[in-house]
Amino acid sequence: MKKLFLSFLVLGFLMFGVSAAPISGVDFNYPSPNENVSGTILIDWYNTNGYPGLYLQYRENGCGSSGWSTIVGPFNEDKKTHSWNTASLSDGVYCLRIINLNESTESQNFTIDNTDPVIGDFIGAPYFNETNKDI
Repeated sequence: MKKLFLSFLVLGFLMFGVSAAPISGVDFNYPSPNENVSGTILIDWYNTNGYPGLYLQYRENGCGSSGWSTIVGPFNEDKKTHSWNTASLSDGVYCLRIINLNESTESQNFTIDNTDPVIGDFIGAPYFNETNKDI
């Protein structure tokens, strides 16, 4: 019963977040703050103190919103990059974090934009006829 309670407690921390201090020696290199990304990106961070048992998570609507989803974890201290396919996610502002049981480090906000641009009709497109065909 005690083990079950601890499992739910850990799951609650990972899913809903904790007000935790930053993890010393852990920070994000990529994506950069306010960067626009699409498709598959290579998330990059450093872990200078070699912490094991970390989780990489994301949050839709930016760092100030609620609710986290786990991308990968737990992973060992040697892992410092992760290939993340964002194609199935909604366009918008996102935030990443690396978390252990007591601490977490968040990225800055960045934007996922997987929508292709739409090219509409041109207004005032040139019209060629016999009188102005050499224009």
